[in-house]
Amino acid sequence: QRKVVAERPVLFGSRISVQTLAPWLLLKAANVPHDFVDVSNSASTTTISTAAAILPLPPTADNPALVDCDGTSVYGSTAILRYIAEHPHWSVAGSGGGGGGGGGRSGDSDDDDDVDCAINSYYAPAASLERGHIDAAMQWCTTKFQPLLLSYCLPLLDQHEEKQLKGPELSAFVKSVIEQLKLLENYFLAGKRFIGGDCVSIADFTVFPSFYVVLQQPLLSTALGIELSSSLQDWSDRMVDLEYTKTVLGGDGGCGILQYLDWRQSTIDQTTPVVVYYDPIDPASLALVAVVQLSGLQSTLIPVDTTKNEHKKHKFVSEVSPPSILPVMQSHGRNIIGFAAAARYLTTYYHSATRFNPTSTT
Repeated sequence: QRKVVAERPVLFGSRISVQTLAPWLLLKAANVPHDFVDVSNSASTTTISTAAAILPLPPTADNPALVDCDGTSVYGSTAILRYIAEHPHWSVAGSGGGGGGGGGRSGDSDDDDDVDCAINSYYAPAASLERGHIDAAMQWCTTKFQPLLLSYCLPLLDQHEEKQLKGPELSAFVKSVIEQLKLLENYFLAGKRFIGGDCVSIADFTVFPSFYVVLQQPLLSTALGIELSSSLQDWSDRMVDLEYTKTVLGGDGGCGILQYLDWRQSTIDQTTPVVVYYDPIDPASLALVAVVQLSGLQSTLIPVDTTKNEHKKHKFVSEVSPPSILPVMQSHGRNIIGFAAAARYLTTYYHSATRFNPTSTT
């Protein structure tokens, strides 16, 4: 009954939305030719007219929509993922099904041209234990893990000072995140390469965006002081190394989340003094003090006597370092916990410290 039918699938969403990133990754992974319309570009009359003509309801940044070739519209990240994975007829237009550097689930077949079984294998056979595991991971992510992470990052990105987590609220948040990360590591991954097993699944596409943006980008992660386990870091590295992930995360035609974070961070005032809480007998603390001083930054150095348990006192834990870790650097109202996080933050975003970054060409 729809008057307008898309020539090929169209994904409506926001380039700076983790909810949009998940189905976009699957479309790229399965090599499904598609169009992407950025609904966050409200100034575009083309965007508005296209969405109004094709969709019965307007999509939003946190509620992406997909329009299939026959005009069928699907709303919501997880619903779109399941729809794509369960409609292998799309793969006829694709090339190679699994696509993107071997990250697909077509490894069970010796025929690389068997694209019809490649696209729906990002899910799992109906009524199988594997599908139940994938469904459980997606449910956990969309109802617990992702809302938890977004409750922290959205007020920061939107600059809603009154909604930002601080003190005891931030401490409670960090504890909750650590608990959820243990669940991800010990149950959903449980020694596997991906949540779905040896190959990437739609559950990995669901969990990865918020995990990567909040826990691995300095603008958001440094204030948390959460050290990822080696198995979680390995899983994240596998996801990042997939060719289609690089395409979606990339700046040219890809998502704008990472570019947006870099832009936000690049606007920090380089002349604002930093405050460093350090342990005078801790090598990591002294190393951070050295980086700050050698960078020529204005700084205030505050010693913390760990032999007297000053790092475990209520005020220090609630206001400076929820996990009681030293050193801590305060920059522009944010606490950056641990030497690795603070040093990475300094050498990435303070111009005078970039020379200490081993990846810098200067």
